[in-house]
Amino acid sequence: MHQLQFREIRVITISKTLKSLATLVIFASYISGVQAQKSIIPDIHAKGQRGEIARKMQSKSTNQFLRADTNHNYQISSEEAAEHLIYISRKFSHYDKNKDNSLSWSEFLGHNQWPAPVHK
Repeated sequence: MHQLQFREIRVITISKTLKSLATLVIFASYISGVQAQKSIIPDIHAKGQRGEIARKMQSKSTNQFLRADTNHNYQISSEEAAEHLIYISRKFSHYDKNKDNSLSWSEFLGHNQWPAPVHK
């Protein structure tokens, strides 16, 4: 009888340990996913080479957006994309999240972390 109770206690203890371990693994996966999401968008305010690269990316994106925005309304229509942004025009509906048949700055970038460009 004592031996049976000991086995039951061991099984319960192992089961609780496995649940705790599974919870820990899920939590760790979530945290690493959140950290990975944060690191995808280049930080234009970062110092050193990392910030320098981010600012170059922002500058290039700004130039592309403003060049494609030929009517200066800060939106890229499907026609403007077809003329100036061939790759984006092929997947225009994918980028156009609000389905208004134009791309805003944040839709063009895929995020809203960088300030919107201004036509000069």
